[in-house]
Amino acid sequence: MSTILKIAMLYMPDTHELTSSGVYGIGDIMGATKEEGKKLFFDKVVNKLVNLIRL
Repeated sequence: MSTILKIAMLYMPDTHELTSSGVYGIGDIMGATKEEGKKLFFDKVVNKLVNLIRL
């Protein structure tokens, strides 16, 4: 695995974390919309990678 990919994987959310309701997982994907998913993806992944690259 390349070093860049390893670094990127560090910023990916863990799927084994407990949610506020005590259920395993990141969230209920059935209740999400495309806009919410896109916003969450950009907030959690893309923006962190952009900030990492800026370093």
